[in-house]
This record gives sequence, structure tokens and C-alpha cells, in this order.
Amino acid sequence: MTSPLATARATMETQIEAVTPPVDPVTPYRAIEGRKILAGASGHRMFRFEPPSAPIVSEFGAALAVYEHQFEIRMRYRCDDLTFDQRFERPLNEAVLIASALNDFSGWPAGVRLVRCDGYRTEETESADVEIVWPMLAETEET
Repeated sequence: MTSPLATARATMETQIEAVTPPVDPVTPYRAIEGRKILAGASGHRMFRFEPPSAPIVSEFGAALAVYEHQFEIRMRYRCDDLTFDQRFERPLNEAVLIASALNDFSGWPAGVRLVRCDGYRTEETESADVEIVWPMLAETEET
């Protein structure tokens, strides 16, 4: 049987792709499979889900167990054409926008108790881009 985390992931993907970027809305957020995100304009606003770490069993019973999964969502943000101030402001605005979209959503699929974004951070890349990282927590009922 498929874990509810897989359906939660699909829901998160849909929620992120539904967000309208505040700057340059013609370049939408796009999920990719795998780990390879291109640099520059080709990879701008592409995101991926990192595999969850070892889950913690928070409840256990005869009918089901509740697992806490920790994982990350990572998105490439193109910065090569931004001023210093824009390089600070634009990734910040979009990171908060996506974190809010995930935290404000309440229509999670059956078996998903909680999905929470615990803030964000940015990381430098080998190019002029930055990678926005959202640490996530999900609680699922596994049967």
C-alpha cells in the first residue's frame, strides 16, 4: 500500500505550482523528478523533494502507526541578473510565499495528519543562483 506521504507530496507539488510568483509571473514554479536542476534561466523556479530521513514512530497500535517524516523541498532561484538588494529581497519574498501556501493549506489527503514548513534557508550554488530550502515535517498514519 502506498504511504500517505506520497499523496501528500503530490498535493504539496500542486500547491507550490499553483502559487503565482510576485515578480516575473510568466516563469512558474515547476517540479522536477530526480536531483538535477539546471543553472540560470533553465533551472529558475524548478523545485524537487529530497527523500525523507528515517521516520520517527510517534504512536503505535494494532490498526496503524503514526510516523513523523522530515524532508526538504529545494528550489533553484536565478540571481545572475539581480542587484545586491534584489538578491536579498526576491528569494526572501518567494520563500515566505511558498512556506505560507504550504502552512495555510488544510485539504491534506486521508492518512495525513499534519504537514508543516519549518521556515526556510538559502544556500549558494556553483553558479550565481541560490537554492531555497524548506525543511518540512509530515505526520502520517501508516497501516
